[in-house]
Amino acid sequence: MNLITQKESFEQQKLLVVPEDLIQKGSFFPLLKLFYITDIGYFPNAEFNNIVRRKGFPSHSIIFCTNGIGTANIDGEEVLVKKNEFLVLPKNLPHFYWDVTSSPFTIYWACFSGENSSSFLSRVPKGKYVFRLPMDDCNEIIQVYDRIFYHLEMGLSVENLTYSTLEFTSLMGRIFWDTPELCQVTHYSTRGKINSTINFMKKNFRDNLSLKELAEVVGFSENHYMRLFRKQTGFSPMDYFIRLKVQNACRELDLTDKLVYEIAYDLGFTDCYYFSRMFKKIMGVSPRTYRKRKENHYFQEGDS
Repeated sequence: MNLITQKESFEQQKLLVVPEDLIQKGSFFPLLKLFYITDIGYFPNAEFNNIVRRKGFPSHSIIFCTNGIGTANIDGEEVLVKKNEFLVLPKNLPHFYWDVTSSPFTIYWACFSGENSSSFLSRVPKGKYVFRLPMDDCNEIIQVYDRIFYHLEMGLSVENLTYSTLEFTSLMGRIFWDTPELCQVTHYSTRGKINSTINFMKKNFRDNLSLKELAEVVGFSENHYMRLFRKQTGFSPMDYFIRLKVQNACRELDLTDKLVYEIAYDLGFTDCYYFSRMFKKIMGVSPRTYRKRKENHYFQEGDS
């Protein structure tokens, strides 16, 4: 049983619980079956806000601290939650939290469930619960919550729950994939170096870059660079570079009247046939077929 002790009323606080019958209705919709909000709230300057859950909560939870300081005891371990930090709580994990009354915290929080909800928690290192937000301030979080509250307060319908869940899922993606300590693919500093070589590729996509040149951008050996690059992206550096070229070729085919061989040469391919083979390997059709399909899609017979 959850014990909530509040010694003061908070006029501005918000708390919305999604009814069980709505969750059941939502389970017939693929989006909500995979991930959905069960509870969501906002407690400003939550002095004397003490939450005790000896058996945890049946859904996963996340708490964003936008001001002040709070203390949490999670499965016997005490941690501080400060401004611009967030707390992740897996379901059924015993916990309780309270504010530091000299600097009461302001929190935005949510509980979530669904078939794919645990995929977010799988990125969290075991035994760690508090993380620094990946953005400079909490404005992005506040804006998302304002939109969610607006729609849910218009009525707890499947439509409003779907909208709110999509907003929240986008925020969760931002949080769980941009927070350095949750980047499991590579160490965050290494990830930044790999990204810098991708940016180098994007700026020089019309050139013919070598693996050696790309590795030198970040000071790695070719083998080390190739291994880290593949670990982060799933592709070798040269395969990724060709895909960027093909991506730009699609844009040229869609938006210009350039001939295929002109596009190939502009992208650094000296052999038009090789370009066409690479394009078909990646896109599934030849450049000419791709352009023809797009033209037929955008300009149906009878269109002016």
